Amino acid sequence: MGISPKGSLQKKVLTHTAKQAHSLRHTVEKNLDLLRRIGIFPKDHEKELFFSLPEKAVVEGPFVLIHPTSRWLFKCWPAEKMRLLAKTLIEKGEKVVLTGGTDPMELAMIEEIAKDLPVINLAGKVTLKQLGALIDASKLLICVDSVPLHLASALKKPVVALFGPTSEVTWGPWRNEGAKVLASPFSCRPCYQDGCGGSKKSDCLESLPFETVWKAVDQSLKSSPK
Repeated sequence: MGISPKGSLQKKVLTHTAKQAHSLRHTVEKNLDLLRRIGIFPKDHEKELFFSLPEKAVVEGPFVLIHPTSRWLFKCWPAEKMRLLAKTLIEKGEKVVLTGGTDPMELAMIEEIAKDLPVINLAGKVTLKQLGALIDASKLLICVDSVPLHLASALKKPVVALFGPTSEVTWGPWRNEGAKVLASPFSCRPCYQDGCGGSKKSDCLESLPFETVWKAVDQSLKSSPK
């Protein structure tokens, strides 16, 4: 099975193909179309996401978890703004934990954010399961369009997610009432480009004001159960 194969070889190999809708739809619904194509129509409760957590968090709460990077840095808020966010949280009395992938560029960005700040830097040091446990134990997750956002949806945890060139309709939170999405109102979004004009920097993220993000973070923390 597959969605709208383009090549003749795919058409020969696949037994069933699902048509691709022209409008923006969440990826969960697009994947469920494969089931619908063979006559299986999931009921509403069957559309929930799940993530098993056999491990305990490697850090004791309460804390705010920041996952500032993606393997594509053009999807990231500038390091200096994320650093200011971490610093402001600390000044407000919050314990801050940083996580990220093992890519050298991600690690370098997180080091820039963490420099001389009293944060717990776990970038490149936790497994996917451990990351899920950290999200589950946190008061709030702050991230970009990346895997932790989807783990937060599965775990129904509060999250503030920053979107740039990708679509929050397609890749945003799924059935998570505690989620907030922030994005600049640029007419070119979503462009799915690797930065404006291929520059590796996205103006829609570069120009997203610190004050806008802090307001959403502050509101989420005030309503957080932890």
